[in-house]
Amino acid sequence: MRGRALIGCGTLALLFVTSEAMAQFTPAVGPGTGVGRIEHAVIGTNAGGPAAVFDGFFDPATGSGGALKQPGFNFPATTGATAMDNDTGAVALVADVPIFLNSAANIPLGFGGATTTMVGLGSGRAGLAATNFSLYDAGPDGSASTNTWGGSVDYVNNSGIAQVGRFGHFISAHGTAPLGGYLAVGVKSLIEADTGGGTGAGFTPDFFWEPLPIIMAFDGVGVGNASDFIQADYFRYLVAGQNVTFSGISVSPVLNIPNGWSIRIHGTTSLVADPQATMDFDPMPQDLLAEAPGFSWGNGSSSDALQLLPEPGTFSLLTLAAFAVLGRRKRQ
Repeated sequence: MRGRALIGCGTLALLFVTSEAMAQFTPAVGPGTGVGRIEHAVIGTNAGGPAAVFDGFFDPATGSGGALKQPGFNFPATTGATAMDNDTGAVALVADVPIFLNSAANIPLGFGGATTTMVGLGSGRAGLAATNFSLYDAGPDGSASTNTWGGSVDYVNNSGIAQVGRFGHFISAHGTAPLGGYLAVGVKSLIEADTGGGTGAGFTPDFFWEPLPIIMAFDGVGVGNASDFIQADYFRYLVAGQNVTFSGISVSPVLNIPNGWSIRIHGTTSLVADPQATMDFDPMPQDLLAEAPGFSWGNGSSSDALQLLPEPGTFSLLTLAAFAVLGRRKRQ
């Protein structure tokens, strides 16, 4: 088998003390405060380049964005018009009420079927969780099947105290890429904070943080010049012939969200399979969870995603001496 490039970042060292507290983020209400979209499609491919390419971030105003267009390391890029498109369109998300899309196989168009279930979290939690996803390609080389889901959810910290923790995203799955086929995955997320507490159309981000995007691409033995790889802060990547099992987690530094502030979480996950390749969800490995720092808010895709995005009172908040957001100032 061809060598794999395994890419990861070292653990960030931070000084903190812990204290028990209740995490209370209230889902915002009104137009644009919760938007989700799921799309199952067949799209053309062409030669890809060395670098990963994403379509920006999920935008609640358009209900699109953030999809992986090219994984990099010379894996193919998706391009052109879709030959098949089963799409929920932009859907208003209600906290703790899942949206889903189940697409039957369309063999003449090369689509083998797909499923997705996604939910915007409530009950004090903050984030997006996908608990069911699959993708099966049934076409010839050159037209990939895709499963893409994304969303944007707004919350208000009305707990009376600062909420302190990490933002992150994760995915866990397994797949098969027959000789000549490939699989690709991209997860891209962003958390923004509005110091004025605005939501919906009035949300004006003052700070933001983007965890390292998770990217995985695999063709096993392969027939071209692509190299199997995974990118994440923490990962597991197990290969057996043309089969792969992988998990990735990326997290932000510690963030401090003062009382009265609002946050907006954007996230998009993309699965790509071509030709005759398949992918299904898995639970997150316990040894990887033990290695990675836990996070309080996030965007996750695994069979146990709901359990990994904590409920109020089930985790320790990190108390910082400084009363500030550890993030990046929004570019003007």
